[in-house]
Amino acid sequence: MPDDALQPGTQLGHYRIAKLLGRGGFGLTYQAWDVQLQRMVAIKEYFLHGQVTRALDGLTIAGKVDDEGYRKRLNRFLDEARTLAQFRDPRIVHVHGFHEANNTAYMVMDYVEGMTLRDHVRQYGTLSVGEARAILIEILKALRVIHAHSYLHRDIKPANIMRRPDGSILLLDFGSARQNLGDQERSFTVLVTAGYAPMEQYTGTEAQGPATDLYAVGACMLFCLTGTVPTEAIQRTISDQSNQTDGIDGALKLIATRDSAGAQMAQVLAWLMRPQAVQRPQHADAVLQRLEGVTGPVGTMDGDRTMVTGIQAPSVDLTRMRSIPSHLVEEIRKQLEESIGERATPVLFKSIKSATNAQQLLDNLTSQAGDQLRASPALENITSLLNTAAARKAIEASGSSAGADAAPPRAAAKIADDEITKNISRELAKHIGPIAQMLVKRMVNKASSIKDLIAQLESEIPDDHDRAAFRKEMQKLSLI
Repeated sequence: MPDDALQPGTQLGHYRIAKLLGRGGFGLTYQAWDVQLQRMVAIKEYFLHGQVTRALDGLTIAGKVDDEGYRKRLNRFLDEARTLAQFRDPRIVHVHGFHEANNTAYMVMDYVEGMTLRDHVRQYGTLSVGEARAILIEILKALRVIHAHSYLHRDIKPANIMRRPDGSILLLDFGSARQNLGDQERSFTVLVTAGYAPMEQYTGTEAQGPATDLYAVGACMLFCLTGTVPTEAIQRTISDQSNQTDGIDGALKLIATRDSAGAQMAQVLAWLMRPQAVQRPQHADAVLQRLEGVTGPVGTMDGDRTMVTGIQAPSVDLTRMRSIPSHLVEEIRKQLEESIGERATPVLFKSIKSATNAQQLLDNLTSQAGDQLRASPALENITSLLNTAAARKAIEASGSSAGADAAPPRAAAKIADDEITKNISRELAKHIGPIAQMLVKRMVNKASSIKDLIAQLESEIPDDHDRAAFRKEMQKLSLI
């Protein structure tokens, strides 16, 4: 064991050091035995390499321990412990406690066996698209818990994601985590890991938010699928501004040809890694919905009980509600006004403008209004208004189709080829996710021809690039 590390057998209160597990720029991590609870734990010790040394007693830290910079970084280390102590989720490393002693501080965490994604790819090679998709979903679920607490991780990379022996994922190292204070506080410490940090992390002044972490997650998956570190954000931004080929285009094309699920994965990663933060998804749930149709509460697990911190799962599928009744707009605006004041009107109309269904409207509202809206009764009231309207529409639709068996719609006879509709559903799903099959089934009875059906489906794709890609796919299938 290196001389600067605590030696095996060293006692820290009721913990006995077993061995050194790893070292970073700001700390040493050990495996230790909890004598009281008779279990293995991990202990992270704050140790500023190059500025401090180990005293002769083998325990105390000596050197520039009184410097302002040392104390500032020590406080950040303690902030990391306090941050992690708030989370109760199997995908986030759990902190049992922390304390200061010996001119330093110690953080006691769960001891978890496993291998980081970086080491896994280096040792065993790249992941399959199916493996990467499963891991991506787990990381996104961890992020929605973190972001629901108004924190950003800010250093997501393959070395900070552990894969346990059972395949489950653990997000590590929250030393760079900070509260996301929105537009009021745009100054962040400049902190980057080349290839995984988006452009806004290079400036130190540009606003950072959930989209910052989502870029890094996309970059991690790109590494896991190709084995190479993505092109740095600065170079990608330069290419974007000069209309040159994006440095990650080749990797995305390679992923798209891997297997049947590769095309969707490549599109999701391209979305996550768009150079401009406003072009990326603004919250983890938006990506989860695209990957697996996940909706429902944002929460943290406490035993078998979910503590909900976000929007409740709607009683009906709000993605089916393609327009917002005009009489609801003013009611929603009033609810917003009670929550966010004079911002209500511009926030509402901006949210409506970019929404293609009721669920997206809710997503847009929570993304723009943030914690101020989540913490108020307004969000639940707005959700209730939309649920009621959606349920009414569903009942009306059911009533209007009561005689369908006696008189099949005229389009049903024209588009009777199940293979064609399956192909259309499959291609549409690449752009809007699992909702595609339901959408095709619903619209096939309203369309007068296949060409008309495809035109209606195109209008449901919010992204211009995705819409063009879908049309091109339809042309390849000789459907238009």
